[in-house]
Amino acid sequence: MILRRVIDHFRKQEWTAIAIDFVIVVVGVFVGLQVSNWNAARADRALERIYVERLADDLREDIRRIDWMIGIFETKQRVLLALREGQVAAVMAGDPKEAARNLDYTEWKGVPGPRRAIYDELIGSGNLTLLQNVNLRNALADYYSQYTRTTELLAESPGDYMRRFTESIPGDIPVENLENADAATIDRIVAGLEALRTEPGFEKSANSEMYYGRDLTNWLKIHREQATSLLSLLNEGGAS
Repeated sequence: MILRRVIDHFRKQEWTAIAIDFVIVVVGVFVGLQVSNWNAARADRALERIYVERLADDLREDIRRIDWMIGIFETKQRVLLALREGQVAAVMAGDPKEAARNLDYTEWKGVPGPRRAIYDELIGSGNLTLLQNVNLRNALADYYSQYTRTTELLAESPGDYMRRFTESIPGDIPVENLENADAATIDRIVAGLEALRTEPGFEKSANSEMYYGRDLTNWLKIHREQATSLLSLLNEGGAS
């Protein structure tokens, strides 16, 4: 329609009309591009909000698991200290199920890595730039790289405590579950722990394991602070 009018005006040499038609075409193209860009930007912001919410969910789960693991490794250090100091009876006192759980914690090593599926999706899809906050993008990169590195470096404890522990407790006793243990079973565990404690190398292995547990706990607290700061960025300015 516009093209036909332009041709008609051109044949009649109606230059003013031609100029008006040209302006109409240019303005129409410009408005169309602006509307298209506005729709694309709105879609990007909607997708950004989705990613922000999903990242926040992952970080909250990381914090929950970190708190759980800090509790485990603090128990690990406390029980190992009690064993090293000869307080076997205190370790086994009270609820057998709780005592068994605490003994099981002394063997724990390593920590689960961060939940990073959403972050990896952002990286893999090239959508990381959807997060407009540059400080947020940098903080996310630091958090996931440092936390992942920690899980790799501290996957193994430096000593041989676990071997000593499993060799000292009779293999037929389910130390991981003593809910219905009788007095005789508890006595056998106490005897095994006493034998473990008096081994020549036990004190060194316990010290090494306590150091390892303390190191892990300190790193977990650092990553918890990072995750908390990231949550603040996401909640306050992640989509700005």
